[in-house]
Amino acid sequence: MKAVLTTVTKSKKKTHVFECGVSFAATYGTTLQFIELYGPITAMRAIWSDIVQGRKNGDIASIDTKLMVEGKQVTLQVRGGTSFIKREIDKRIYIMDHGWTDAERRFFMGGDLDTPSVYFMDAFRINVPDVAILPEWIPDFWRLGVKKGLVFPIKTYGALFAWTIKLVGNNEQTWDDLTKEFILNG
Repeated sequence: MKAVLTTVTKSKKKTHVFECGVSFAATYGTTLQFIELYGPITAMRAIWSDIVQGRKNGDIASIDTKLMVEGKQVTLQVRGGTSFIKREIDKRIYIMDHGWTDAERRFFMGGDLDTPSVYFMDAFRINVPDVAILPEWIPDFWRLGVKKGLVFPIKTYGALFAWTIKLVGNNEQTWDDLTKEFILNG
């Protein structure tokens, strides 16, 4: 799926249009959590600046970011007061909410419906500290977590598969409930 993000800046003499490729993840379908930009470095930096505009001044208003995804416009909301982390790696810019950091790990990438993300165990240990699981249980816990709604996919565009770990899943089931069920049923 091809997604393109465009921003326009105006100087005294000229209007500049910047465009680059993008992959992103959004919770609730529209709240931006993670974005990967690729393309010309000046375009990526201009778009980065546009996305975080006003954030350094403590602006709490939300900003809408418009993207073109396969020819259709998608509007993502950048929550007011959100603090983003920016990394430039291998000619790409990564912008993420603090929930993607090693300290919080509420969101993580990789994996699919059957194969756990390499970040799942970290996310589990950080977000569910009272439940201990053995490393060999990880694939089973991943599949059960996905099935029970405790590991939940985030809407993504581009070459990205992202998840969030929840404390309460479908039918109010918790990780503690899932652990007991797993141990009893082997």
